Amino acid sequence: MKKIQLLKYIKGRYVDPQYIFRDRLYFWFGTAGLFSAGAAFAAAVFSGLPWIAAAASLFSFFVMLVLMTVSFFMQKISINRIVCSIFLNFFMFPVLFWVTGGVDCGMSFYFILGLSVAALILDGKIRSVVLTFALIYDSLCLYLGFRYPELASPLSYEERSMDVLSSFIIVSLFIITVIIVILIEYQKEHDKVLESAASLQRQALSDNLTTLYNQRYLTGALKNVTESCKENGSRATLVMLDIDDFKKVNDTYGHLRGNQVLCQFAALLKSRSEEGIIAARFGGEEFILVLPGMEREEGIRVAEQVRLDALKNKELQALTGGKFSISGGVAEYGPDMSVDEWVHLSDENLYTAKARGKNQIVG
Repeated sequence: MKKIQLLKYIKGRYVDPQYIFRDRLYFWFGTAGLFSAGAAFAAAVFSGLPWIAAAASLFSFFVMLVLMTVSFFMQKISINRIVCSIFLNFFMFPVLFWVTGGVDCGMSFYFILGLSVAALILDGKIRSVVLTFALIYDSLCLYLGFRYPELASPLSYEERSMDVLSSFIIVSLFIITVIIVILIEYQKEHDKVLESAASLQRQALSDNLTTLYNQRYLTGALKNVTESCKENGSRATLVMLDIDDFKKVNDTYGHLRGNQVLCQFAALLKSRSEEGIIAARFGGEEFILVLPGMEREEGIRVAEQVRLDALKNKELQALTGGKFSISGGVAEYGPDMSVDEWVHLSDENLYTAKARGKNQIVG
């Protein structure tokens, strides 16, 4: 594995969504534990803490180093997460608690950190078991620390104050960071759910083949348009379009070619829908344009422009051997009409256009 690929792989263990969130948290927390152990060793050496404090910190550093290094080259790290949680809660933090002053110093804050890590990177029964025993173990350490303070290595006032302050800051930063990371992850998942819901909604209202609106959406749109006309006295026009001799296309070139024709014509209609027109597939080779705010004459002009655009469309003509055309029926909404009556009137005008020889618009 090349250096760049290795670095990319290592970075992925922290941020790549292909790995479960607990695994990514494990690497974040494990790395933080590695640096914390190293910092604790340095602090023990330069602040005059007992040698056992430096030894415990150094041992913890090497354990975390080995654990993290091995984990980077493993796909499944559930065992590593367990080992890390047990090590932190039953060795690293309790030992440092006793060798750095017990209840008089700040290591008791780290018991909270250890429990938090276990709660976040473990799952199922093992999480409950580890948390239960860790809580009992931590409580016992604190009890003994208060009952028998002489068991802990004594520290000076300055050492205790610095230890408590640094421990408080480190644990506070850890908890704040965890909250922020979880909130960011939650927001990502929330956005995915909203995007998925929106996609499903679009699919439910779109025709599978042409991606135009389907009859389900059209029914609601027509209802809204007619209600607006009744309430506001506005105008609206409906255009029903039908591909002429579409059966011949299927019979001559096959249904796959027929589907290509439908999709290409739908793309042409989409270009018109950008002007506020609702384009929908009504069924088979029939399509509907809903023109809110337009009178019959405007509807006829729109339908006629679509008809001419279709005649000039090179892709449609190529797919049909130069024989593509459409017929259309136009109907303006009347104040006493139902939706069905409005659709039926445009359908009658379409039938008239077909009867008159096709490739024309009747309104």
